[in-house]
Amino acid sequence: FLLIRHRVLTPLLRGTRAMNAIMEGRGVPSDHLPPATRADEIGDMQRAVAALRDATLRGRALEAEREQLIELLRVASDTDFLTGLPNRRAFAGRADGLLAQAHRHGWPVALLAFDLDHFKRINDQLGHPAGDAVLRATAELAQTVVREGELLARHGGEEFVVLAVDCRRDEAMQLAERLRSTL
Repeated sequence: FLLIRHRVLTPLLRGTRAMNAIMEGRGVPSDHLPPATRADEIGDMQRAVAALRDATLRGRALEAEREQLIELLRVASDTDFLTGLPNRRAFAGRADGLLAQAHRHGWPVALLAFDLDHFKRINDQLGHPAGDAVLRATAELAQTVVREGELLARHGGEEFVVLAVDCRRDEAMQLAERLRSTL
């Protein structure tokens, strides 16, 4: 009985516990699985459990990597690659939420749109790298002016927009003047 217990029952119990841990999503450290050195059915089971554990760990690592990549793609799809600001699509999505919130609370809303005068001439005379630098500088300067909770985005080309909720007409005029004088 002791020999059967040592050679059969204990390895089966360990294998069963390891498989249950894998199925429940708990990790199974290598030291909980004895090395599969036996050349019988128990050794086959031990190798199968170890392979299952390894495959499960690889699968979880791939799933975590996939989730990270999906998040990176989501951020990239919502971000203007040049300025780092939300792009037009992201602006539309976020604006919906801000406008709904403003409507619920009865807050006034201001939408400011601005573009860069003679921007085409900058690209034509100095080249696109210079135009890109102007767009990046514009975004950086505009970010220093808008307050937390206001949505600044690159709408397209050299056009930018700011959505400010809970912003009265006089405050919107002050924001527009701050943007104009800063830029």
